[in-house]
Amino acid sequence: MTAYEVPRSSPQMPRGVGALIIIQLLSILSFTVLFSSLTHFATFSFNLSASKITLMIAAFTSFGYILHVEAGFLGGRYFSFRFLYVLSLLMQILACALLNLHQAVYFYWALAAFAISVGFSFTSLNCMVLQLFKAEDKRRETVFLWLYSMINFGLLLGFMSSAYLLRQHYYRGLLLLSLLTSLVALFTIAINWRKLSDYASFLSTIPKNKRYYTYLAGLVIVLLTFVGLRYLLPLYQISNTLLVAVAVFMVGFFIFKMSHQPSLNAGKRIRAYLILAFSGIVFWTLYLLAPRNLIIFIAQNVDRHMFTTFIPPKWYTGINSILIIIGAPILGAIFQKLRKKGRPVSIPFQFSLALFLIGIGLLMLPIGIHLSSAFGYTHSSWVIISYALQSLGQLFIQPVAFAMIGQFAPPNLQGVMMGSWLMINGLAFILSKQMSHLFSMQASSVEPLVSNKHYAAHFNLLGCAALIIGIILVLLIPYLTRLIQYRSLAPTKKY
Repeated sequence: MTAYEVPRSSPQMPRGVGALIIIQLLSILSFTVLFSSLTHFATFSFNLSASKITLMIAAFTSFGYILHVEAGFLGGRYFSFRFLYVLSLLMQILACALLNLHQAVYFYWALAAFAISVGFSFTSLNCMVLQLFKAEDKRRETVFLWLYSMINFGLLLGFMSSAYLLRQHYYRGLLLLSLLTSLVALFTIAINWRKLSDYASFLSTIPKNKRYYTYLAGLVIVLLTFVGLRYLLPLYQISNTLLVAVAVFMVGFFIFKMSHQPSLNAGKRIRAYLILAFSGIVFWTLYLLAPRNLIIFIAQNVDRHMFTTFIPPKWYTGINSILIIIGAPILGAIFQKLRKKGRPVSIPFQFSLALFLIGIGLLMLPIGIHLSSAFGYTHSSWVIISYALQSLGQLFIQPVAFAMIGQFAPPNLQGVMMGSWLMINGLAFILSKQMSHLFSMQASSVEPLVSNKHYAAHFNLLGCAALIIGIILVLLIPYLTRLIQYRSLAPTKKY
């Protein structure tokens, strides 16, 4: 396949989609189990204090988001995306091996390897999906919805498995399960290697016999990253600052690229990407602000009796995962039917719908508070409806955004755009933490009749903010539609 050839169009899904769905499930399961074990190993094997563990996890998460961007630069330039994913698996296996040594000197080396694994795997796997479809192929959206379902299923299965192993005090089993799932993922990608090749990337334009120095340069970059992370991870206080600095740099990078594209159409699409990325930051910032008080509200102000069962507060958070696991494939099927009827749903509309859904979901809570019992307790159904609407909002923005990159991005920028989008969640977490004092709820009492008005004001504020941004995005739909009207971004070979 030449540099600008793309996969053959077919009514059926491209070869390799099924393998990537399996790999996604294995990848997220392996990540979840290993991530769940970090606190245990930090406490019992490496004698870190609770405060240091909290800071360590925060730094690890921030650097993981930064590494999404690095993976975007490496993929398609120094390595194929499939090879980059294999590197992520090898780093995960190395992390398991280092943790199994139970020696403090190796702990931050293990964290560095694990952070690289997380940063590289999500970016490379999503980009492998993009490589299977032409830019105008909307079936890509359905595949990302299935993958998003697998992510949530893997998270749920991983946390349940790790919780069981921790209760059994089978700590070595955590590493063994993470290791085995990584090995199965490695075997799966090996037997599907030829189906997952890159196209239209910079690396694909280099003759195979001249790629040696490119691979070597990439490996040097990965090695330097590994060593650098080992010494940066203990510097907890700089991780968030670095993440914000990288985000600002990427905005400047895309503005520069926007004005230096070979076609006006490609530059317009990058502009649309930046606008929609901003709306994504708003969505996730509001989404992350809500739970800070929602869990306390559920514990103190919600009637959690359902039939003869008393529901623990944490069980409500599982509603999100269950609804996404079930809802993502259903939404994918609905999108397919709409496309067959010639009525596809535009990306800007889906983004604005996501903001409306989270806004309405948050506004359901004040309505439930208004209709609370004589003792001030809100019925559980209002919380369930709120979580359901917020979960549906997620489906209209995150997997759709992944698919959007395949449509918007010039072939040589797909990896960078994917990595930058994945970094948005980290930036939103920082913003939500910084803004929490503006949206915080200061209840003067734990009594529901007294504290309800404070919770209602908090959720009203967040819900109205989401609706306002959603309305602004709706008004921008005609402008965004003009920016993203499809025209070929690169010459393609006819079959």
